[in-house]
Amino acid sequence: MASRDQILEYIDSLLNVAEFEDYCHNGLQVEGAEEITKIVTGVSASARLFERAIQQGADMIIVHHGLFWKNDPTPFSATGIERNRLA
Repeated sequence: MASRDQILEYIDSLLNVAEFEDYCHNGLQVEGAEEITKIVTGVSASARLFERAIQQGADMIIVHHGLFWKNDPTPFSATGIERNRLA
């Protein structure tokens, strides 16, 4: 078991997140559990992935395509589809 902060620090370092300019916001987008024992990965932050992560007992989900994008007309809003995914 590791803390969320330890895992995020390791992943940010491993993937060299600070070196990339991207269309989405890299890094933590939605804060979850403090202690992490199981991580699920996926390509996109979809409702299906979230449902599977819950079924698997995941404490953290890591995705390539997150929820929030810089070119979104309402960045960081959790309405509609995004709200349903987070629910």
